[in-house]
Amino acid sequence: MGSSFGASHVPLRLLAAATAAARTPFAFAVGACRRQALRSGDSFRVRKFSTPAAATPTTVALVARLRKETQCPMHEARKALALHNNNYDAALAHIIQQSSSISSAKLEKLDARVSGKDGLVGAWAAAADTSVAALIEVNCETDFVSRGDVFRDLVAELGETLLAGADRLSPQCAPSPVPVATDVDVAAWLATPTGDARATESVPPADLISRTVAKVGEGVRVRRALLLRAATASPSASLLGVYSHSTVSRELARGTGRTAAVAVLEALPNVPSDADKLEAARLLARRIAQQVAGFAPLAVGNEGAGGVDAAAEEEGRVLLQQPFLMGGGTVEEVLKKSGEELGVELTVKGFRRFECGEGL
Repeated sequence: MGSSFGASHVPLRLLAAATAAARTPFAFAVGACRRQALRSGDSFRVRKFSTPAAATPTTVALVARLRKETQCPMHEARKALALHNNNYDAALAHIIQQSSSISSAKLEKLDARVSGKDGLVGAWAAAADTSVAALIEVNCETDFVSRGDVFRDLVAELGETLLAGADRLSPQCAPSPVPVATDVDVAAWLATPTGDARATESVPPADLISRTVAKVGEGVRVRRALLLRAATASPSASLLGVYSHSTVSRELARGTGRTAAVAVLEALPNVPSDADKLEAARLLARRIAQQVAGFAPLAVGNEGAGGVDAAAEEEGRVLLQQPFLMGGGTVEEVLKKSGEELGVELTVKGFRRFECGEGL
């Protein structure tokens, strides 16, 4: 509460005097001043003030919060808040509902804008299965989206889903001197429910993409996907190394980056049974995959006479002949030395490498 007096109003000293003399609450003091004013013919007015209500979040703050939680474009956040009179919970529910109902026509329109130069690749191998690995490339429209958490998580989820369905997409095969690569039919795979036991719902991978498109407001396209089987004489003799290169630690944590590679090694007669030696062998396989990602070899180098392209040799792109990235000689020399230390014979059977946007 407060009071205000103009030039013709009772002076403030009268109010103060009445309050001090009667030692009464403010309301009684106002009454005394009013009576005195009536006797003297002066006017009297008390202006009432109320404590303002707690400030509500500004639209800017609500937009920022909504974008952080849903990764939706700014104009979509503003639209949802305006539609629901800045009710955050209602706007959030609206964005989520919209993300699951984006039309196929809009998806096609956005997909046409994807150039293939921006995006991520990734490589994955299951810890319990050393016979198969997955590689995938997913493109978007801008580098900004490719560096975001929502897109990175989509690529990782697609890659893990691809690996989980390997037995259906790439059946077991007979032993082969080289790894068996299966180029996945992307359109058919995206349209088929995963049936993945890890998932809370069995949905086609295409649904994961449409939800992401609704969040980021850009086209997203799976350019290619590949499954690589070791096809060694004995499953217990195979070693799979996977590596993704990125300068962003969050991407590496999910197996994604701008370059990814898989290296298939064979350890004869079998991989080491000792836990420390087995870990050392797996680390070496990963280092070989890292070598493939960084040095982009075109051939292994053990294909036999006429098996290595002359241009690859001239350009220094034969894997076994390249200096090992961690030092210690060539890749071939490091494999021989490591095999002696681990008590096995190590051989590189093959590799695959994906680089985002290559060939475009």
